[in-house]
Amino acid sequence: MRCITGFFFLAPLLAACSCSDALPACELFPAASVVFVGTVLDGNDDGSGRFVQRTAYLVRVDESLRGLAPDQKEVFIDPGSYTSCYTHYAIGQTYLFYAGGMGNFVATTVIREGEQPKRLPPAWETKKDLKIYHAAQCSGSKPIANATEDLAWIRRAARGEASNRVYGAVYQHYESYGPKSASVPLAGAKVRLQGAGPSAEATSGPDGEYDFGGVTSGRYHLWAELPPWEGSYRQEVELRPGGCVERALRMQSHGVVRGTVRKADGAAAANVSVELVRVLRDGALAEDYSLWAETNAQGQFAIRDAPAGAFVAGVNLRSPMTAAQPWRPTYFPGASEQSEAKVLELQPNQETANVHIRLPPPRPTRAVQVRVFWADGTPALGGARARAAAKTLNRRLGDGNQAKGGHIVELRLMQEYEYAVSADWYRMTPKKSLHFDSDEVTLPPGAESAVIDIRVKANRPEEAARVQR
Repeated sequence: MRCITGFFFLAPLLAACSCSDALPACELFPAASVVFVGTVLDGNDDGSGRFVQRTAYLVRVDESLRGLAPDQKEVFIDPGSYTSCYTHYAIGQTYLFYAGGMGNFVATTVIREGEQPKRLPPAWETKKDLKIYHAAQCSGSKPIANATEDLAWIRRAARGEASNRVYGAVYQHYESYGPKSASVPLAGAKVRLQGAGPSAEATSGPDGEYDFGGVTSGRYHLWAELPPWEGSYRQEVELRPGGCVERALRMQSHGVVRGTVRKADGAAAANVSVELVRVLRDGALAEDYSLWAETNAQGQFAIRDAPAGAFVAGVNLRSPMTAAQPWRPTYFPGASEQSEAKVLELQPNQETANVHIRLPPPRPTRAVQVRVFWADGTPALGGARARAAAKTLNRRLGDGNQAKGGHIVELRLMQEYEYAVSADWYRMTPKKSLHFDSDEVTLPPGAESAVIDIRVKANRPEEAARVQR
């Protein structure tokens, strides 16, 4: 057994908030009352949680793009206080802010009924007359490094080069929050636009794309049709002058792909994920699977609402091997290479049966212990967690676990992968959630068991001490 020591940082928890698809600048800009490039100078987030604190960030205005007076050199930004769309802005980082509100509330006077005002940083005492605007998680605000396309459009619009436009793509399977390569476009659909201006119709292209240019500003209904696919929801959209609307139109095929999975010895393989991956026009496979289903105790599976088109089915086609699924990529009917896979030509609403997959022998695993410590080296009891993601594969997916009673997390990992191992300490208390992160450490491939020591980047707070008593 060998021991690996390191310090590392786990990504923070995401707010429990559901936003629509990411919108382009030509839709965000006309809808926002204030748009500017700004650098975060300070903030008063005290860690008490998004629902119980009025939070503001002091932001220097580096470039005003819309809605700010010339003398507004600093403003406050509310990141979504008291809401599930509460977000965080990093002090010292520059953002493109799409903000709302009229700026007519000062940060020091807006508090929740029955609560005491939160103590403000002393440096803010001379800034009480600054206006506050709202830019929560779904505002579209983003780090300046990710705002190149937004700023390019905003500058074109300032030169009068922008025109009204409604565009997007039609999909028969669409991943709003997942990877775009998992979406399945639909060509040949009739896209209809009806409302403030003349009615218009377009046909979706090979990648599902459609585009209406020179559209009159106003409200419209937008939808797509192509029998026998189930028609898309009729969306109500508002096109502002000089702006745009981008929408993904979701249609539906209710196909079903059924079959079984068996191990190398012929036994039924239960609780195995079977993936359906799209075959692209050039014969390559999409980078991510579109749909999946898990086998039952008899090794049977049914992938429902399957799109039409060319697909391959299999196990671990776009997912890393795990101790629960220790098989190398296996294509239906049992091939190890895509060239030997049987392509499924699925028709709309068709039921495809007899997709029987035979798995190869499992690959070897190893035992790994992750010992989680506070920054001062004391055991992180009562809330330690660890996760390992294969470095060369889809790092969105990984193996994770919690410590059982102490500070040691037990993992079972594949011998042939190099892993990025991460840990944190997390616990809910009556007043707030506590979450402390660390950095990553690399675990090389190997057959032997291993112990990894990781320290979170904090010493144990008093709230954590009470949890552990």
